[in-house]
This record gives sequence, C-alpha cells and structure tokens, in this order.
Amino acid sequence: MLPLQNYPRKAALSVLITDPASGRILLNKQLINQPNDPKAGWVGTELWQAAGIKKVEVAITCHPARGRFFTDHLLLAVPPPPVAP
Repeated sequence: MLPLQNYPRKAALSVLITDPASGRILLNKQLINQPNDPKAGWVGTELWQAAGIKKVEVAITCHPARGRFFTDHLLLAVPPPPVAP
C-alpha cells in the first residue's frame, strides 16, 4: 500500500517503483489522490515476491493543484507472501 495520505487531496501523483538491486522498473503509474478511494494506493506485489524482491524504491512526484511539485523517494519492504494454513 502506497502512503497516499501524505499528499494533498486531488493532487496528480506520478508513481515510479523500481528494483533497487537491478534498477529495473517494476511499475509506472499515474493517479489522482482521492482519499475516499482505498484501492488507489494498492499495488499488487505477488510477482515481486515470487521473484525474490525484498525491497522496492518508490519515487512519488506530487503535482498539487496549488504550489510547486515535489518528489519523495522511499525505500519500502515488500511484504512476505501470505502463509497457507
């Protein structure tokens, strides 16, 4: 889940997710921050888990309706796959 609560409502967001080990782009996504849309920040990680990726680099560029754009750079852990019962 991306930390979209950190960005202004209705801001245009550009999200770039890469594998820090290889620099390979895993996801490039554009969205409008809508706090009442809980699925907007959801990112499927199953393929990354299967590939053994433990961490991802996330660059979120925020283009607010007012003010200057800015980019946050994050290093996030990929959650482990769910354990079967």
